[in-house]
Amino acid sequence: MEPIQKTVRYVLEIYKPMNVDDLWMKFESPSPFMAIHVGEVINPGLWPGSEAPQKVLRVLHVEHAVWEINDRINNLT
Repeated sequence: MEPIQKTVRYVLEIYKPMNVDDLWMKFESPSPFMAIHVGEVINPGLWPGSEAPQKVLRVLHVEHAVWEINDRINNLT
């Protein structure tokens, strides 16, 4: 019996500055995102519908989660 091929979905969530409970932007992709590290700078100005409170944002925290739902593996960063 061959192993079941599972699909993977990658999700990148950005939270509003200084509020880890307030989701600001969510990106989903069938392929991995580039690595993001604490201390890097992100420019939110080109995001759809962005009303960025600042011109650039500094990454303060990175968290990863992996879970499975209905034979789909989800990877959240």
